Amino acid sequence: MVCCCCFPPSAKVLTGSGYVVIGDLKLADKSLALSKGNGRLKETEFYAYLHYDPQLSAEFLVLKCDNGAELIISEKHLLFRMNKSGSGKSKAVQAQDIAIGDRLLFLDEKKIISSPKVMEIGRRTIVGVFAPLTENGKLIVDGFQASCYAEVGSHKLAHAAMAPLRLWYRSLKLVKPGLQKASRLGVNNDGNGKKEKDEIHAYARALTLLRYGVRV
Repeated sequence: MVCCCCFPPSAKVLTGSGYVVIGDLKLADKSLALSKGNGRLKETEFYAYLHYDPQLSAEFLVLKCDNGAELIISEKHLLFRMNKSGSGKSKAVQAQDIAIGDRLLFLDEKKIISSPKVMEIGRRTIVGVFAPLTENGKLIVDGFQASCYAEVGSHKLAHAAMAPLRLWYRSLKLVKPGLQKASRLGVNNDGNGKKEKDEIHAYARALTLLRYGVRV
């Protein structure tokens, strides 16, 4: 078992055609996320996985809310917390900083925005870890608005750090669409869909090495 910054295989991501199992996203899929300004749903393109490993065992937090919904997420992953009244702007915080009584940004099946209260926090060990990347750095997972990023406490900083990778994928899409679609990760693919054991995106490896001085 390892600590990671992802979602489990049971998680589902909201797209323009409904919810899709997190490990089944395809490059250029249009996922949906709530915009910061007016709270409206906005399309954002999925372009890579930071981490994709169906066989890795990891520990996750389980956040259960008063509306019956639950979010399973790694402890250092960023998600969006509302203020205590459930109004105003949301703020990205690491899942490990969520406490009982906190309110999260949520979108129900009727596309109505709400802020359910966290009633219970537990831990669960699950096999399979998945961390998708979207153009605006946000996605809705099992109804909850979450960031694509982890480890750092700032969504804006993390999104800025990923700008070179976004530019790279946009360039590939324009110049060599086939190459852009060759791998879920952009690396570690033998051309037949078989991936290497360690499935962390090369760009994420480089950022981790720069920040901590260690390889992942």
